Amino acid sequence: SVEAEDAVANVTRLEAGGFKIVRAGGLEEVTISYSINGSAIAGIDYAALSGSVVLPFAEKSVVIPVIPLTGSTVSLSASVGLTLHNGSGYTTAGQSTQQVNVVKEVALDVKDYGALGDGVSDDTVAVQAALDALEVSTTHNTLHFPHGTYRLNQTEWDTNTVTTNYRILSFGNTDMAGRDLFLTGATGSVLYSTVSPVRAHMLMVFTRFRSLSCYNMSWEKDSVPLSEKPAGVEPSGADGIAVVAPDMRVVEQIKIQSCKFTNCHGAMMMTANGFDRRGHLLKLEFYDSVFANPYGANTVNSRAAYGGGQQIYLSPWVKRAIFKRNIFEGGGEDLTDQTTSPGGRLKDAAVFGSPLQMIFMENTVLRMGVEAVLHAGAVNWMSQIETGITVPVADGVTAVTVEIGDYLSSFTVGQSILIIKPTTPTTHRVVNVFRVTSYDPASRMLSFVNDGEAGNSSPGSTIPRHATILLNNAKSAPKSLILNNVIDGTFPPGADSTAYSIGVMMKTNALVQNNFIRGFVVGVMSYEEKIPYPSGRGLTIDSNTIVTKDPFLTSSTIIGVRSWAPEQFITNNTVITPRGYRFVGIDAHGPGALIANNHVIAQIIHRTSYTSFGRSLGIGAGNTSSGVEMIDNHTYGMEVGAGPFSANQIIPHRVVNHYSVNDVLPIDPRGVIE
Repeated sequence: SVEAEDAVANVTRLEAGGFKIVRAGGLEEVTISYSINGSAIAGIDYAALSGSVVLPFAEKSVVIPVIPLTGSTVSLSASVGLTLHNGSGYTTAGQSTQQVNVVKEVALDVKDYGALGDGVSDDTVAVQAALDALEVSTTHNTLHFPHGTYRLNQTEWDTNTVTTNYRILSFGNTDMAGRDLFLTGATGSVLYSTVSPVRAHMLMVFTRFRSLSCYNMSWEKDSVPLSEKPAGVEPSGADGIAVVAPDMRVVEQIKIQSCKFTNCHGAMMMTANGFDRRGHLLKLEFYDSVFANPYGANTVNSRAAYGGGQQIYLSPWVKRAIFKRNIFEGGGEDLTDQTTSPGGRLKDAAVFGSPLQMIFMENTVLRMGVEAVLHAGAVNWMSQIETGITVPVADGVTAVTVEIGDYLSSFTVGQSILIIKPTTPTTHRVVNVFRVTSYDPASRMLSFVNDGEAGNSSPGSTIPRHATILLNNAKSAPKSLILNNVIDGTFPPGADSTAYSIGVMMKTNALVQNNFIRGFVVGVMSYEEKIPYPSGRGLTIDSNTIVTKDPFLTSSTIIGVRSWAPEQFITNNTVITPRGYRFVGIDAHGPGALIANNHVIAQIIHRTSYTSFGRSLGIGAGNTSSGVEMIDNHTYGMEVGAGPFSANQIIPHRVVNHYSVNDVLPIDPRGVIE
């Protein structure tokens, strides 16, 4: 099949587009044949393509670049279409055609619509007029902001998102199907919001276009703290860009290149929920950009609210999210000024959410307060129940009917669904398996029965309002990549240091490799998934360097790697704790974990005892684990080198070739099979 690696070949910037040929199976080298059509002229607008490409042995895909030429005669946009043909050793299936557009940036100037950019005058009306003009133009595809500070100080009522009822600017009110659009800024140009303490999205984007690219743009909110939100509510709603998917169309890509977001809450947030919509934004890209929150959450009484909010929030509407060479800062170097940083709350996360695939490479993440990078893996999320329910008897006949949330998700008779009963102070989280018997999309009334799946909540027990509904589906998302990043959780002066901070949090199948992670309570963590088909199966945590938080600076147990993923690989990592106290280097709770060739080191040896609350453990078999293999690991300065997570537990596991230096008990014999 074929898809767009890059849907736009930009003549103005000489940026190549590309077709991506993807195979579903097989290993052999294959020569793929294709034909080219479209309005762009080969050899004049773009470098001519040969009509065939070799898919190398064992490679899953190959990219055919569409290289724009400097002498292109394209006036605005021209198309290059590729059609796959069947050939020797392969057949086409799925998508066999794809279009890449050769595009020249032709700009409107925001100052031609009355914007002054002097940092004093209110430019809201003028900037909106320029955006409106771009929407309806047939001769332009770009809006350019010359050097200047474009002050925005007027809000409009808007209920398209759940985080606030206000926006400043909007784009995409007109249907722009098939158009590739650009927002560009000269060096020193800034869109500057001065509507605080009101929470308002700076730019609300409705995705009624083929693609949107932003180059060298800057969004900034002034330093006045945002108004208080109720306890338990995320302190967000003043986004740089709020993205709203108003319909079911497929969008090729949104690109953010060399941009800056300052004191935005968050930088970009998605409102595009529903199982039927997932993967409809084919590519979301962030390159060489800065996401800075110098005042942290910058919200009145932020400690009472739920965390500091995320910088970027994504939903499964995004098929592939790519982050490369960006800088994320969840707080400044000093948060002691209570006039701008009340409570000293850091931002929760640089990236949060569930794209179908996330590629996070060569980024720098600083001063995040909770999960610095989180891929929640909720790719099967469908909806939520709007009222509490009582679990029906397990007879496969007695049905429960409930109204569900207004999301674009289709339910069919016989479908297996999961309804999550959340954790409470007195009960554990339960994943209930039910079978759909009817669904009315007009009234959003869903009926289902209980077939008596083992592990379901007891009949007659209650599941509260807003419980999550997931599709019970074994199909997994593509493997995500978290590679070569620096993720530093060191807290600055004045910061609220009570948060349980985690460097990388995953609940999906991913490769977490070659990262430097410092200053967190937990370096890398995966959540427990009590569902029939855990999306984290096969998680690989490899060749990372993790320097944990000093145990004396928190009341929590310090852990280098903690993971519940089944059949995971934790290999070749170096975990260093400043002090061997109340510490576990690697803690595998899932079944079938391989823990191999890791080094766990205490810089300062702190002796307690085997049963002490403050003991240190190098390599641990977690309380719920089974079949753990510990091979060729190295530990230094621990109370226990390798063994069960807690003292005196019997957790069956294997230990092979363990290398112990200055450990009181190199291998705990309890639970060792071999």
